[in-house]
Amino acid sequence: MAWLSVFLSALAIAVGAFALRHHPRFPWLVGGLGAALLTAWVAVAVLVSTDYRDADGFFDCWPDCTPWQDAVLAVTLGVPAMLAGLALGGLAARIARRRKR
Repeated sequence: MAWLSVFLSALAIAVGAFALRHHPRFPWLVGGLGAALLTAWVAVAVLVSTDYRDADGFFDCWPDCTPWQDAVLAVTLGVPAMLAGLALGGLAARIARRRKR
């Protein structure tokens, strides 16, 4: 699960950097991806707070976690990392674009 989070964070950095580097006037791709990630994170927060299908059980389910609880854990911990990666990728693209001028 940790490797998946690392891979998705690296992918978010690459998408953010690519979109802002090659399409500086159209950052809607980065914004759309960020909005989708934030929406997923808020949806999981609502599911955890309402205890839908024992979504909050990912805290203490190990070693008998269900795939549902693993997915909730991945979204809960992975989305902030991916959003940070997206922001870092965008920042790196802006710095590279300014240095190119």
